[in-house]
Amino acid sequence: MSRELITAPALEPVTVAEAKSHMKVEHTDDDTLIAVYIKAARQRLETRTRRTFVTTTWKMHFDRFPKHLGVGDARRARRFIIECPPLQTVSSIKYWDTDGALQTLSTDYYLVDAASEPGEICQKYGYTWPATRALANAVGVEYVAGYGDEAADVPADIRVAVLLLAAHFYEHREAVADTAMVEIPLGIQWLTDPCRMREA
Repeated sequence: MSRELITAPALEPVTVAEAKSHMKVEHTDDDTLIAVYIKAARQRLETRTRRTFVTTTWKMHFDRFPKHLGVGDARRARRFIIECPPLQTVSSIKYWDTDGALQTLSTDYYLVDAASEPGEICQKYGYTWPATRALANAVGVEYVAGYGDEAADVPADIRVAVLLLAAHFYEHREAVADTAMVEIPLGIQWLTDPCRMREA
């Protein structure tokens, strides 16, 4: 299983102006640098929390459709677990059939559970997942995730964590030396731990 970025978010959870206000920077000399730090902070925090903040299109690749493994696995049987919530919509499920032709799976075959975290795609009752050719990444699920299209859609604690981390990057631009150990602000961990996704 792997994940591919299809469409990056159109904006960041915080603006350069908001970051400069937080950092108390009044000049424009570092605007481009601050924008880079905001993006880096957002990406690092998305990795830490295993979430998507602003609307982003992803594609997950699987070697095959899910299999039913036994009675004890009933809830998760025949389901795809979709990474980096919150899941908004599933755009398509495509697969290579046994003849080597790329097919788009009809929505008649599956239901999308966007309310759960992480989101799930489950096989509809009475339907069976199609057979695939035995090759890597035979199934591709393209989907949209994130809290919304606007920065204001992102929870405030996450936005504050982005500000803290971007400010940390701005203040400490070199590798940490033994004589000047600098730890990333504890507040980032405190702000993001409640929304951190665990392993599915």
